[in-house]
Amino acid sequence: MCDPSNPIFEIFYEIFGAVLKFCCAITANYYILALFVFTLIIHVVLFPFAIKQHKSSVKMAKLSPKVMLIKEKYKGRNDRVTQQKMNTEIQDLYQKEGYNPYSGCLPLLLQLPIIIILWGVINMPLSYTTSTDVKVDSQYEMAVKILDGAVGAIEESGLLADTNSDEISGEVSDTSPDGSLAENSGENLSENPASDTSLVVSGDNSLDDASDTLKGFVETYTKAMEGLGAKLNGNRWNKEAITPNQKYEFTLTRFILEDYRTKIIDELKKAGVDEEIIYKNIPDELVFNENFVKSIPNFDFIGNTSLLDTPSGKGLSILWLIPVLVFISSFFGGVITKKVSSPPQLVEGPQPGGGFMKWGLPLFSAWLSYTLPVAVGIYWIYRTVFGIGQSFILAKMYPIPKISEEEMAELKKQLKAKKKKVITIEVDEDDESFDNLIIKTDKKDSPKTKYEMLSADDDQPKSKIERAPLKEEKDNNDASDDDTDED
Repeated sequence: MCDPSNPIFEIFYEIFGAVLKFCCAITANYYILALFVFTLIIHVVLFPFAIKQHKSSVKMAKLSPKVMLIKEKYKGRNDRVTQQKMNTEIQDLYQKEGYNPYSGCLPLLLQLPIIIILWGVINMPLSYTTSTDVKVDSQYEMAVKILDGAVGAIEESGLLADTNSDEISGEVSDTSPDGSLAENSGENLSENPASDTSLVVSGDNSLDDASDTLKGFVETYTKAMEGLGAKLNGNRWNKEAITPNQKYEFTLTRFILEDYRTKIIDELKKAGVDEEIIYKNIPDELVFNENFVKSIPNFDFIGNTSLLDTPSGKGLSILWLIPVLVFISSFFGGVITKKVSSPPQLVEGPQPGGGFMKWGLPLFSAWLSYTLPVAVGIYWIYRTVFGIGQSFILAKMYPIPKISEEEMAELKKQLKAKKKKVITIEVDEDDESFDNLIIKTDKKDSPKTKYEMLSADDDQPKSKIERAPLKEEKDNNDASDDDTDED
């Protein structure tokens, strides 16, 4: 979805990438500041969509009391016919008031692909921040050549011949040097590239069996080559064109900035590989373009940490502050936005999905920021904070109608009140059978408050006024009288 290689989305990636590159240029190439300016610009661009969505919320807030009255009228009746009737009444109300319940969804749907594209731009810091004509694809190929040369040096060293198996592809020992590429980028590299951007760091080789160490290096280097987009023939690159895997761009960025080429060479030396063999397979010309490297933004964070680091891969460290801040900002952002931008709750009790929106989404966001590079978490925090500010601005521009406590109490009273049935009986003008009705009023001078009720129940004595005969019976009696007279 929204693949940057797709011609339809490529132009949008280029546009937002140009914006991010501009932000890097005006912030002295400090990526953490560039993300701040970038997020601000995007919020300004999307502000008209936010206005339209907020206006829809305002209109819905005005209609909420009427909608709640309709729903309360059918409360407790869940049969299909009743529900259809209720929905019809609500739709008639919307039509009468000129409100489209889907008008607020369109701006949100338009923002979704934009947010996904922005996410992609953030995750490809080389493709959309480097100010040079050097192609990023060529740097992917350079990284693969260095890794392939390292595998070639290991195989040529002859140090693997001491193992009981002639094949390198057997089970890899778990006892690799602390911090080595073999330890940090084994299976995780192929499963979740974004969660493991640390390919290799130098460390003292404390293992007695150099063969097991080198087998671990081979395993890791081959996985790294596959992750970057190279096709292999056994453990070696088959020299075909590389299809860059942009999911690994954070990995490639660290490979370049932290000079993994030098660290790989140092690891091989400490493992016992002859220096001449190393430089034969990884010659001096296998280096990244100097101008390209200089144009890469500054990813420094706190202390010795980087925006390319992943909190989950660093143990207990200062980087854990990012997931915590993501959770705090998301939680309070949702609470504040709901308070200033949502209509009052007219019906008591828990609302559907309320718990998930309040707690679930912040927790999910925090977990993502824990497994992704710090730069992504920083962007998420910026976006949430700007979203809170935007909610306050919109609330001032287009206030959500509020219902006072007195109005709320009266409305809830109306919701609970039972309607009385009014029965109308038509009688002939000369019918006096209902003359015994008593008119009861709250105020004698207020005829508008009259209620009609029968004066006597079935178990009470009959009224002195006899029941008047029906007209038909009266006519028949008259006829009988006439016949009698004639007789």
